[in-house]
Amino acid sequence: MEKCTVVDVSRRAGVSIATVCASNAMAEGTLLQLHQLGLRVPEDVSVASCNQVTNGDVLGMEITHLADNARHLGETAGQMLMEHILALRSGKDRPFLHLSLDKELVIGQSVHRLEG
Repeated sequence: MEKCTVVDVSRRAGVSIATVCASNAMAEGTLLQLHQLGLRVPEDVSVASCNQVTNGDVLGMEITHLADNARHLGETAGQMLMEHILALRSGKDRPFLHLSLDKELVIGQSVHRLEG
């Protein structure tokens, strides 16, 4: 029986392999490990991060990532904290809040462009 990797199978099938990492460190480590394995990013494997990559450039390429507006995030957190403190001082019970913040998709060189 012939041994082959997932990358070999994906090449034969004409499909792309991608990984989306939950953190900067995971994305950077993934890129470095793929490079050590002799795999090409994005030709063999696409890599993206859910967080803004700190150094932005690993192995000569910018990682595709979701960037958040740190200033807006900080202002919103501060405002929510002040509202919570004021509610506690007045004896009011504050329910838990759900907050959803927009992120911007920053296209780097780590994701293979799909046709179609």
